[in-house]
Amino acid sequence: MALDKGINSKSQLSDLFSFSIMWNSIEAFGYQTVFLLYQVALFNWISPILFGLQGAFFATCYLAISLLNGAFDGGVIPVFSELSKTRSTFEKILWPFFFQSLILFITPLVLGGLFSFFPLLFPIEYLSYCSLKYLLLFSLFVGFEGTKKNLRSLLHLSFKNKYLAKLEVFNIASYATCSLLIYYSNGVSNLFILVFPFILISFFTTCLLGSQLAKFYISLPKGLFFNDSKIHSRFIKSRFYTYVNQITRILFSSNFLLPFLALSAGLPAVGIISLINTITFTCTCLIQKIFGPLGAALFAHTKSFPLKEKQATFVRVANATWIVSSIFFVLFLFYGVIFLKNPTTFFSSFSVEVLIYLFFLVHLVESCFIVYEKFFIAEEKQEYLLVFNVISGVVSFAIIASMSSYTVTTKLGICLITRLVSFGFLATSFYKIFNFDSTKK
Repeated sequence: MALDKGINSKSQLSDLFSFSIMWNSIEAFGYQTVFLLYQVALFNWISPILFGLQGAFFATCYLAISLLNGAFDGGVIPVFSELSKTRSTFEKILWPFFFQSLILFITPLVLGGLFSFFPLLFPIEYLSYCSLKYLLLFSLFVGFEGTKKNLRSLLHLSFKNKYLAKLEVFNIASYATCSLLIYYSNGVSNLFILVFPFILISFFTTCLLGSQLAKFYISLPKGLFFNDSKIHSRFIKSRFYTYVNQITRILFSSNFLLPFLALSAGLPAVGIISLINTITFTCTCLIQKIFGPLGAALFAHTKSFPLKEKQATFVRVANATWIVSSIFFVLFLFYGVIFLKNPTTFFSSFSVEVLIYLFFLVHLVESCFIVYEKFFIAEEKQEYLLVFNVISGVVSFAIIASMSSYTVTTKLGICLITRLVSFGFLATSFYKIFNFDSTKK
């Protein structure tokens, strides 16, 4: 769907809502279904240690992307509609984008090189992965996936959902097929064989997304360049607050939890936990992939609308998010009832079932949180978001640090309770900050 002159009518807003919901849903369901089937098959093909290792590696890479990306993907939301009016103004986005990509490629290589000189920082089972080969692998993964993440963000804000959906489903299907062929031809014996095909596909995807962004840039009118220093400072401020918010949320993300558990519980245990995380994340990721980009794009383009229209847009997106979240929650409750009647139906260990529920609830809470977060960012009120995230992050970290001898289940439970309380306070404050009538939530 073309978006040449922004959103200028309610009917166009409604059309974009339906268009985005449809193609985001196709991408989310298609991608996550193939990914889940691939992960379940991979779990049965390879050893628990190798499965846990690849889970920890992927999570560490995505954690590094969050740390090194400087929140470019989120920080651009409040200023995108203004900076995408002409080619000259859009260049204010492109130059930071190229600089950020350079950081994503070089920094992991430099830091990895430094860490390789201090092997005592790593547990003994990880020392063999501090070689130049895996260092380059790590750097390429972070570089291509980080750049791809930023490209996807810009294209989602441009409502290129149809193109992104087709490309992402094709990519995960290609990776799963490639891994399947490798397994049946030579077998999967090390981490390199699992990761390298993914990086290769990521490289081609990044090139295709880059060409799509170039087409969008060319389609913009030439126009005159206006030197508005406020937009530049707003962009920097938005990135700063969004970045700090992302850092404080890392403690609640699977990209932190999996490497953390790998160091504390060992790779065999992480293999099981990684599979559990994949199963639960598949459900909640559908919510994030559908409503996260949708909210970011709509809120960015309706920023200049009257307050009532912005509120109506938020309520529409939030209600859809809550409905889907409630459906997943009811399905998991139903699953729990079946398990209580026959505990051996799915897993033989009751503690594994508890882990599944805790991982699911942690992911579900974060998924519900995403629509509020996108609205705060679009309205440039991230400082409120920061307060809640910092408090919940510090409290969780302090409690977990003081309970190092406790089980993984207990630690996840603490993260969940802290996040639920924080989210409750944030949701209540949200409606007061933006003058919502909370009875019409």
